Amino acid sequence: MAMQKGTCPECGSKEIYIRNGWFNNIIVMFMPPKTQVYICGNCGYVAEFIEQGSHLDHIKKNWKPLNKPDKRKNDQRE
Repeated sequence: MAMQKGTCPECGSKEIYIRNGWFNNIIVMFMPPKTQVYICGNCGYVAEFIEQGSHLDHIKKNWKPLNKPDKRKNDQRE
């Protein structure tokens, strides 16, 4: 999230460049999702984010999570 706020998480630089585009390495619902790509002009760190919306919802429903979120106390039935 630091990149989206204008600071590189690797080197702390504020020299951040952004470009909107398409993530062509994955196809969701027959088309690539829209993305925002952030690149640090100082160290070259790259972060890419899929825009909120139906593609992200589809991924959440159909892809296996790397880490399962912890259940919160209020989510558990008594």
